[in-house]
Amino acid sequence: MNDPFVSILILTFARTKNLEEALFSALNQNYDNYNIIVLNQCEQQKLYINNDKIKIINAEKTFDTLSKGWNKLIDYSNADIVTIMADDDLLLPWHIQDHVNNILNNNVVLSVCGKCQFWERKIQKLSIAPCIANIAHKNQQTIR
Repeated sequence: MNDPFVSILILTFARTKNLEEALFSALNQNYDNYNIIVLNQCEQQKLYINNDKIKIINAEKTFDTLSKGWNKLIDYSNADIVTIMADDDLLLPWHIQDHVNNILNNNVVLSVCGKCQFWERKIQKLSIAPCIANIAHKNQQTIR
């Protein structure tokens, strides 16, 4: 699996401005082999986009739990690797590449890693700090 196909999965509900910013960050990845699947859970709103990398699914009903929405998104994906984000999240340009590298280089099935941006008000500076990575090796029975 040299260049695994990745899906970015996004749940949204009536927050088009947030979604627009999330999609912009998701489209600006330094990794090419991916798509974005958006599940719009707002029954009163239909979303459309003209971009081959993005697939919009307008749900006929709102799911009663987040996990049902995420599971529905996973059903729509045919990717080797999935990563999830909320409609008010932003991804740094290397988000997908970091996950792919972590999975391939460490022989893992789960990668929870990335970098967080923090605005430090006292010194008026944007800092980027690594988050803790949790990985499960493929030969383990349980994930801790």
